[in-house]
Amino acid sequence: MTEEREPKAPEPVLIRTGNDGALATSKSSSPVNTVRRNGLPPSSLFLIGLLLPLFLGIIILMVVGQTHGHSVLHGPVYTPASASSVDLDDETYQTYDITMTGGFSDHYPPECHQNCWEFLVEVRTEQGEVEATVWGYEVGPSLNSFQPYEENGNEWYMMAQRHCESYTPEFDCDGKTFIKINSDGTVNIATNHGRPTFIEYAYAGVQHSISDDVRTIAPFMWPISLFAGIAWGYKTDRKPFAYGLMTGGAASLLLPTAVFLFVVITIGPTV
Repeated sequence: MTEEREPKAPEPVLIRTGNDGALATSKSSSPVNTVRRNGLPPSSLFLIGLLLPLFLGIIILMVVGQTHGHSVLHGPVYTPASASSVDLDDETYQTYDITMTGGFSDHYPPECHQNCWEFLVEVRTEQGEVEATVWGYEVGPSLNSFQPYEENGNEWYMMAQRHCESYTPEFDCDGKTFIKINSDGTVNIATNHGRPTFIEYAYAGVQHSISDDVRTIAPFMWPISLFAGIAWGYKTDRKPFAYGLMTGGAASLLLPTAVFLFVVITIGPTV
């Protein structure tokens, strides 16, 4: 007695049209998933994660470092003849009260951490001419170059003499020029060279194009973005992307340190 077998189900066939229009059939192959699960191969995900910290850091530095420069010039609007004198450094000097152009008090002293402003005073007479200057930053004249002279509670600063030319023997090129900068838009000059003939205040500054709050928050976006990207990579099963972020982030932190150590070891510390 033979055992009856169930008839096999017919294999699926694929009907296609040949070049001559005739119908042809073929057996279908087993289905193959040709689409990657994550859309990109692991190597591409890792490369994107590796480069992303560098590009993100460059963008943040560009945002934080956005600045624009500006300059301001102020000159005198009124310089009377000598009407008084002052004793400075054991010598008596004639004083001149100068009224500066409007807005001078708003621009002095400017907000800067290095020398960014300069006061220039010139005296030109028939006997000779002299040019003196003083410079500084947000606290006033640079203390490294100009020591204050106290006089009845007022601070005078001896200016640096840059040029002196004598036309007659009696013109004293060893004479000194002092300046007192007031908060009411006036300036006092003490000198025995003669009446100041040219006075100019020049200020060149840099202002940030974005607010201080944005500049404070921006650096924290780099580590926050990296941690968020790593968490996203693990959560979506894109671990190569997370590995790339970790590698790129570590390299971004270690590379500047390695370059600095290399320079120090190769060249040596500068004094």
